[in-house]
Amino acid sequence: MNLKSERQDLIAALVTGNDIRYQEDLLKLMQEKGFFVTQATLSRDLKELKIAKVHTPSGMCYKMPAVSDGPGGFKTIPLEGIVSLEYSGSLAVIKTQPGFAPVVASLIDRCVRREVMGTIAGDDTILLVIRAEFNCDQVTAALDKYIPGIATRTRRNEFTVEVASEEHVHFVPEILKTIEDATKVRGTGIAKRDPEYVARKIREGKAIIALHGDEFAGFCYIESWSHEQFVANSGLIVKTEYRGQGLAKAIKRKAFELSRSRFPNAKLFGLTTGLAVMKINTELGYVPVTFSELTDDPVFWKGCESCVNYDILCRNNYTKCLCTGMLFDPAKHPNK
Repeated sequence: MNLKSERQDLIAALVTGNDIRYQEDLLKLMQEKGFFVTQATLSRDLKELKIAKVHTPSGMCYKMPAVSDGPGGFKTIPLEGIVSLEYSGSLAVIKTQPGFAPVVASLIDRCVRREVMGTIAGDDTILLVIRAEFNCDQVTAALDKYIPGIATRTRRNEFTVEVASEEHVHFVPEILKTIEDATKVRGTGIAKRDPEYVARKIREGKAIIALHGDEFAGFCYIESWSHEQFVANSGLIVKTEYRGQGLAKAIKRKAFELSRSRFPNAKLFGLTTGLAVMKINTELGYVPVTFSELTDDPVFWKGCESCVNYDILCRNNYTKCLCTGMLFDPAKHPNK
């Protein structure tokens, strides 16, 4: 064994068996064992050994980061080294104790590649780029295999999801802009909404709005057709930076509750091309149906005229399009 290996083995043993808060204290212990090194050399050794300060009953002390075997034989990271985990859309940020970020990022890059495209690490901060098909709960579950308990460090954006009212009318331009931008990104049809129509829905108490503090985060409204025999939840949208956090589901559920409250005997239906919305609808009890089972109110179908796929609907005599029709029948779900 060479001198460097002996020195680093000693460092590992000292930080494992003692609560060492300062490098000066570690240098003194090493000198007592016959190893005399500069603080610069010690700093390099600590970095190579991936030793960092973590919370202990004695305060912030140097500790080895890997403490037990995880899936695939990889070591796990002690939770003490993690300060917080926070999501924003397809990104996440992990805050760590000083010097801890590089070893955590390295483990994520090796072990959580299915959910995370890659990481960028500083000294105490890691940026994670999340793959589009995974949400924050799935990523947290994957991380928890290698950083047990990290879910307890998760900081979720706090949202207010409520029935919209007059005080929210000023959000209408932003709502419509968000819907328009989503249409361009998807390359599929979302019928355009008239500003006055959306404002009226808000004033009538027939809309759901989600706020992040004082900022607009998401929206949906309800409308009745065929003499209130049918009700549609329309215009469901979440701003890009707030996606992947379950907000669409929260808005949809609130709209569902509002619809059931105001129109208890109506069948609820919707047209969508979005897989996420289909999944949410299915959880609420909706089932896919042919267009013939939906409202025949011409005013409803006239609203599709602004959709880029309207010609497909016309060619098929209003019997099918790129959208999937979904229906909730209250007679089949008396307890919902």
